[in-house]
Amino acid sequence: PWVASEKLEIRMPDITTEVHDTYVLRAQKVDHDEAYIIGYDAVASADKVHHILVYGCTQISSEKEYWIETHEGMGAACKFDSAVYTILWAWALDAPKFSLPEDIGFKVGRRVKVNYIVLQIHYKSVISDPDSSDTGITASGSHRCSFPATLSELSSWI
Repeated sequence: PWVASEKLEIRMPDITTEVHDTYVLRAQKVDHDEAYIIGYDAVASADKVHHILVYGCTQISSEKEYWIETHEGMGAACKFDSAVYTILWAWALDAPKFSLPEDIGFKVGRRVKVNYIVLQIHYKSVISDPDSSDTGITASGSHRCSFPATLSELSSWI
């Protein structure tokens, strides 16, 4: 399980894709009452990946290790009847690491009904060599923040 004061790595396993524009998803359970994500860094390159979305969900749409969808969106990541489903972060075009200002973080965990962090990667090209699919994210975490952030509070910074 993820220790909130440590980095959380979510990586795709060695996968292959059969068509261009494939969306692959993988979930990580959050086993905390309350934790904060204070930054993200993509493990990806724009030559292979069009973009990455990171969702927070109460329930996920699949129990598989990873799953493939032909479309993007929260319906592919979170169950539609999930109490909470939100975008926590987005990456594209070799964007740099993202860090929130000191003492600010995205609250996740059972208290806010974000029980899963779901990584969705849009592979723009066919991946025929599983060894070349090493993509994912590294999220920095914290047990507490002075100013828990909501997406509306952060929208002016993004």
